[in-house]
Amino acid sequence: MILIFVMVPDMTNIQNRATRRASALLLAVVLVACGGAASDEAANDTVDDATATSSAPVAPVLSVAVSFYPVEEIVARIGGERVTILRLVEPGDNAHEAELTAKTVERLGESSAVFYLSGGFQPAVEKAVDALPSSVRAVDLFESDGIDHISAEKTHDEDDDHDHDDDDHDHDDDDHDHDHAHGSDDPHIWLDPANMAAMARVAAEALTNLDPGGASVYSANAGAYIAELDALGGEIDAALATCATRTLVTAHDAFGYLARRASLKTVSVAGLNPEDEPSARQLERIATAASAASTRTVFFEVSLPEDLARTVADSIGAGVDTLDALEGVTRQTLADGGTYASIMRDNLSRIADALGCS
Repeated sequence: MILIFVMVPDMTNIQNRATRRASALLLAVVLVACGGAASDEAANDTVDDATATSSAPVAPVLSVAVSFYPVEEIVARIGGERVTILRLVEPGDNAHEAELTAKTVERLGESSAVFYLSGGFQPAVEKAVDALPSSVRAVDLFESDGIDHISAEKTHDEDDDHDHDDDDHDHDDDDHDHDHAHGSDDPHIWLDPANMAAMARVAAEALTNLDPGGASVYSANAGAYIAELDALGGEIDAALATCATRTLVTAHDAFGYLARRASLKTVSVAGLNPEDEPSARQLERIATAASAASTRTVFFEVSLPEDLARTVADSIGAGVDTLDALEGVTRQTLADGGTYASIMRDNLSRIADALGCS
């Protein structure tokens, strides 16, 4: 008889080893998966951090005060996100007559710089600027290189020559107050885009001196803005090149620089200061000049009463329309996307229509 011995394995041990191998394999898979997830999460965090850094707004470097809207647009366009702006005149307020609150004066004294126009245009602003500490840089854009100022006295003399006879010079002193109140030059330089461009160059240089780290930003922004102003100037030149009449009649003597650029003659009901009212004799003279020029439209400003313009217009059978001298641009205009260029283009359209330009 042959005996055969067969070794029967311990099934319990086999099962235990298999279980241990399976558990180890499962653990390895879990660890790999968790490690991959952790790596992916870390990578995502890195990307998110980089994206947040690249899209984060630039922290303002300079706090800059501006005297009224055209100056504000220049500084805002060139300064971009590197400047915060303090308005000395709120939208809708008459820039000529603006008074500064004590709080505004206090904040002005804490600014890095103030950009303004001298020449008597805003007496309250000039007074505040004169009292500033040396820590605040005052940048007078009225004296920008490249601006050829119009003499207020010359403007008045030319009006005398064109609008009345030589024996009609016996004005009261009050007739001249509006000229002297603004100094020797017409302050409305911003109504020629070429002057806006000259002021933009000065503003860019001043901001660069205050903040050298932003030089490339200021240079690029100024270049783009000046190109827009040059294009606007070209539009004005083309639109007013050929007109049936070249006499622009306005209630307020604010458009001398625009008229000089386009070779127009101006006749104004009031003087450089819109608060001045002409005498009855002056109104008669103005009506005579407007009639002789075949005037079809007498313009008044959007922020000023139309009564004086209406008086002259009615006396010669003309109509009235509005122009915006940008001295009191309203909040609504700004909220609607209004800019220097858009307002000037609207002025240009109205002037071209009134003068019969083609």
